[in-house]
Amino acid sequence: MRRAGPLGRLAVSAGLVLVASACTDTTPPNAATPEASPVVVPEASPGPVVPLEVPSLPVVATEPVDYAFVAMSAGSGHSCGLLSDGAITCWGRNHYGQAQPPGGSFRAVSAGVKHSCGLRSDATIVCWGDNEHGHTDAPGGSFTAVSAGWGYSCGVRSDARVTCWGMNGSGQKDAPAGTFTAVSAGDGHSCGLLSDGAITCWGRNHYGQAQPPGGSFTAVSAGSLHSCGLRGDATVVCWGDNEESQLDVPAGTFTAVSAGFRSSCGVRSDSSVACWGWSGAAERQVPAGEFVGVSAGGSYSCGLRGDATISCWSYDYSRTVEDFVPPNGSRVAISAGGLKSCELRGDGTIRCWGGGGHAVAYTPAGTFVAVSAGRNHACGLRGDATVSCWTGTVSIQADVLT
Repeated sequence: MRRAGPLGRLAVSAGLVLVASACTDTTPPNAATPEASPVVVPEASPGPVVPLEVPSLPVVATEPVDYAFVAMSAGSGHSCGLLSDGAITCWGRNHYGQAQPPGGSFRAVSAGVKHSCGLRSDATIVCWGDNEHGHTDAPGGSFTAVSAGWGYSCGVRSDARVTCWGMNGSGQKDAPAGTFTAVSAGDGHSCGLLSDGAITCWGRNHYGQAQPPGGSFTAVSAGSLHSCGLRGDATVVCWGDNEESQLDVPAGTFTAVSAGFRSSCGVRSDSSVACWGWSGAAERQVPAGEFVGVSAGGSYSCGLRGDATISCWSYDYSRTVEDFVPPNGSRVAISAGGLKSCELRGDGTIRCWGGGGHAVAYTPAGTFVAVSAGRNHACGLRGDATVSCWTGTVSIQADVLT
């Protein structure tokens, strides 16, 4: 990893708008794929005194915003949620800007591995994040659905045709003819729900993940090496690789299903969530309570509760939770840095995400009145006019000029 450039000093004056300077390193770290080893964040410890310099960059102050979600999507290290006002917010890894959505009003959102896509209220699609294979170059026209996969994306056009863009090493972009009501982009293979209720899949098929069973379905989800579908009788069936028992669907009826990396999850008819896969780890981590939606990601899953909040949980015991902690409660201000963003919450605490391959793990305790995020560090102004600054894992001290 390259060392960050030198930091200058922090100046604070009356009527202060607090900011944090950006560092000079412009090389993004290698993004984690679902197969990558989990990031282990060391315990925070005091760091050396580092003088900081602050350019005059404004914090984005807003009216208090309550996080009320209507939809969410778990990717591989980052997640995105659709708020009741049509805005999108994302959290977690942000190497390529995949957790920094554009503004505007949206109908749907989908988080992939290193990119995300949203369906705007005007029926157009916009994607953000890594674009190595052109998978954020959404085509023009109007759409009714969008799905971000592993290095490519797919959408259902208003005329019910499926269009995909991005990587195509396994034919995952080559959607068949027909009329569709839904599409799901996975890892090298895609699946679509046809207007007659049948499922068709295309692309990589080493484990049978692109060979769906017959019958009538109401939903489909393409994961990494397996896929799942919700039948018309409310039962779930999965097909493809079963190395981690991700095909071993529990008995019962469901209202939703999602196929992830090595696990699957579904919302039961009683509104509880059931997960299976990761050799039994998935079912042991599911939180209690009622849910209206669920999304299985890389090594974690997220569920949308009936009270419009989101809960996320991980199957990887060695992984820190900052990557997938969802924003809930209220927000009064937000600041976006080079690789990270921080928000000032309604209770005065600060929450940061992105940067360094994981959410900013170290945030000082206590309450604040302002916050600003730089490329590799962030600073917060407390009510007693003192300033605290921190990097991804340690606290640093700011020289405050009076």
